[in-house]
Amino acid sequence: MADLAAAGGGPVYDAEQIGDMTRLATRIADELRHVYVISYYPTNPLSNGGYRSIRVSVKGRDEIAVRHRRGYNARDARSARPTI
Repeated sequence: MADLAAAGGGPVYDAEQIGDMTRLATRIADELRHVYVISYYPTNPLSNGGYRSIRVSVKGRDEIAVRHRRGYNARDARSARPTI
């Protein structure tokens, strides 16, 4: 589970006891209040498929923790279908 969450850029919250659920729900709700969505244009504009690594940071703010996925599989433009 930890590997799957890390690949998507997220944490794992373990509840060892049913009583842990309230504390974890509060923590998750707090984190969801501080979520930002960003997008970018790749430096390689060709849609030739393959894996693309990404790195996200906040310029000049090393103390800020940023969680994000490590990369993505670019779709080949010839086989790409629109998504809804």
